[in-house]
Amino acid sequence: MPTMSLPDQVIPLPADPRLAHALVASVEDALTMCNARARLVGINCVPIFEAGAITGVIGLHGKATGFLTFNTCEQVAVALTSGFLQEPVSGI
Repeated sequence: MPTMSLPDQVIPLPADPRLAHALVASVEDALTMCNARARLVGINCVPIFEAGAITGVIGLHGKATGFLTFNTCEQVAVALTSGFLQEPVSGI
């Protein structure tokens, strides 16, 4: 089974680097069960003490590829969801 090594200094997360290594290993193990592989390109840390009741993640693909993570209130989340789905959403 292939393993991925990440130098601790490459992971500027406000957490224990051992947890990041465990996360990478668990994803690799899960993909191996499906006979698939992936290349790690980054690890994201979602702020847990920011204002906002809802954390959203939006994937972007095109000339620039990545993910946008944001915290927001329910009213904005409902408006965004309605826009994405192109139908009214009354609440979460």
